[in-house]
Amino acid sequence: MIAVRTQADWLRSATRTSTSLATGADTVMWRRLQSLRRTYAAFKASLTPAQLQSGAHDLAELNAGLDILEQPFHKYHLDLEAGRRQSQAFNELRRVVDAGAALWLQEFNQMANRVRAGSALG
Repeated sequence: MIAVRTQADWLRSATRTSTSLATGADTVMWRRLQSLRRTYAAFKASLTPAQLQSGAHDLAELNAGLDILEQPFHKYHLDLEAGRRQSQAFNELRRVVDAGAALWLQEFNQMANRVRAGSALG
């Protein structure tokens, strides 16, 4: 549970600090999102069958949320191909991913409390 929260925080941090990179800032954020996805999958694998059953809807919603968090990256590249200024497209990407990650983390925390995930993970 802590690892998932940490990955979500690192993703959010990347949205704020990536502007200091000369190139590849979107790639840094994309990698953080994929790390969050892998850590979340490991978290789900650690849940008991009862927790998986009681949290099935929430877990599916969180999976969908990660898919939704990928969409701004695709829009960013489409915007660039369409001629939008990189700085404008990137600032929108950062803003949307940060807000989405914050919401996803809030939902994750609520789900973890509902299924009492911490009790199974120590």
